[in-house]
Amino acid sequence: MLYEFIEYEHRLTQNQVLSLQSRPGDLVVCRHGRLWLTEENGPDVLLAEGESHRIRQAGKLLVEPLMTARLQYLPREVASATIQWRNRILQLGLYAAAVIRRVFQQPVGPAVHRSQIARDKPSAGAGCHCA
Repeated sequence: MLYEFIEYEHRLTQNQVLSLQSRPGDLVVCRHGRLWLTEENGPDVLLAEGESHRIRQAGKLLVEPLMTARLQYLPREVASATIQWRNRILQLGLYAAAVIRRVFQQPVGPAVHRSQIARDKPSAGAGCHCA
């Protein structure tokens, strides 16, 4: 069966084969399970959960799950935008981590009693009456 779509997510059961018309730059993402991809005039690729494969040339793409699996198919326009946003979020996260690290790495002096700040000494035996 041939599917044409803009963005697509599909659940596949073992021994079910999905046939897609692909374009260079499209992205196949394995969301769950394991997938076996065969590109027309291209390499066979095995994908585990969380892995992705960018299509190299236009043609038919066969997708067969090695177990129950879920895949996401992103056309090149969506895939490139997704990667750009992921990189921006990563940069923002790295910046936030650097700021937090800088704030918490500020040197902190030893704890000082109030009387030492005011240069007063508490009277002997009177104890501390800090409020």
